[in-house]
Amino acid sequence: MRTKKVTREDIINSAKVVDEASKPVGRPKRGVELKLKSFNLPVDLIERIQQTADESFGKNASALAEKAFKEFLGKR
Repeated sequence: MRTKKVTREDIINSAKVVDEASKPVGRPKRGVELKLKSFNLPVDLIERIQQTADESFGKNASALAEKAFKEFLGKR
């Protein structure tokens, strides 16, 4: 039985945002409830973000990723 070969586009299309609680970094203030967002991205997509950032954002991949996440989350 053959399985379907996973293509690069299948991996990129599988990128998703996971909205779930995670452990805080450091100590939170007393009585403050924390909730962080986790982003599960394929390595190939991260490489594309870095390449685009190198070309367009002066090697600032976090600025590009932040812009993309804000646009995506704003459309939800």
